[in-house]
Amino acid sequence: MQFCRILRGSLHEIIEDLNILLDEENINEVKFNEGKLLVSKALKSLNGYIKYLGSLV
Repeated sequence: MQFCRILRGSLHEIIEDLNILLDEENINEVKFNEGKLLVSKALKSLNGYIKYLGSLV
């Protein structure tokens, strides 16, 4: 369970990195949106898995 919480924090860091890349014009808005969508989907899946693991305890 702890691993999943650490992973969730890492996913939030990726979103912050995407924001920095966009602000510094290292990626365009299309790539930013694609990356953010992928991370959002991963977060949704991970949160569901964490909830499932919590129900087992």
